[in-house]
Amino acid sequence: MFSFTDPLKYGASTHPFDDRSVISFDIKGSTAWTDISKDEIKKTGYYEFTVDFLGGEFGTTETDIQLNIGTKYDGINFVNDSLSSTQYAKSSSTVFQDADGYSAGDLQGVDVASDGILTGIYSNGQLIPLFRIGLAKFLNNYGLSSEGGNLFRETRASGGAITNKPGENGLGTLAPNSLEMSNVDISEEFVAMIVNQRGFQANSKTVTTVDEMMQTVINMKR
Repeated sequence: MFSFTDPLKYGASTHPFDDRSVISFDIKGSTAWTDISKDEIKKTGYYEFTVDFLGGEFGTTETDIQLNIGTKYDGINFVNDSLSSTQYAKSSSTVFQDADGYSAGDLQGVDVASDGILTGIYSNGQLIPLFRIGLAKFLNNYGLSSEGGNLFRETRASGGAITNKPGENGLGTLAPNSLEMSNVDISEEFVAMIVNQRGFQANSKTVTTVDEMMQTVINMKR
């Protein structure tokens, strides 16, 4: 630690090199510090001292440190530096206020983006990404085993699942806030229904014909 026996006067001084500005260090039994010379002020305008924090050989690991106390010596007088600290003799007031945090909040809802990111909506106005929904595809979709309820299970025929983020590696994207409509081709299904209906009618006609033939055989026997 260090202390000023008589602090420097703010602004110009009539005695720039007198002993009233001597700095004393309270380090006993240490040879890592060098005395401050008045000539050191003439180099940069600040007091300088040399210290060795590494403990190496003398002259190899020392570091010069400038002590900026708010005034700088210009060769004649001490003048205010650009970084000098000043203060007015009146009550302080807040000029600018900023915060880098936010208050605690409760989760009020979630939002799902097309890239699968699930964002939490909190009562303090924060929107924080929480999770990401992944998608999967298979080499053989027809090899999946239907489990009901739009659920499918991986099988040896389908191959292993290839997972990734939505929109990458050939995967589709999500459609949030959307309701899926029927993905059935109406015209194709109507054609299939007519074919099945005609097939049912043909089978019914066959049964009727066989029944009539059996009735004729029975009547002939009588």
